[in-house]
Amino acid sequence: MVLDVACKYHNYTQSVTDMLRLVLYKGEVFRLPTTFKEIRILSGSAWLTINGNDIMLGQGQEIDLSSKKGFALISTLRDTPLILEAKGENTCH
Repeated sequence: MVLDVACKYHNYTQSVTDMLRLVLYKGEVFRLPTTFKEIRILSGSAWLTINGNDIMLGQGQEIDLSSKKGFALISTLRDTPLILEAKGENTCH
């Protein structure tokens, strides 16, 4: 990731936040890396599957994934695009 390069280049030792903004269209599925621990829905409706459990989220809702094990699969529930923001922590060494 870009932040890993920046950490090495600047020799940081603190934690920085990774941010991902994503747009999904009908029929698309995204596997969220386990480094991301928070999801917020900016627009549309989301279907998340985490360890076989299905979770539906709408615009303005968010979920904390820090206590969840495994990865999340994300797709849109409707014909309208899904726009989401995912946050995670990237610890620079």
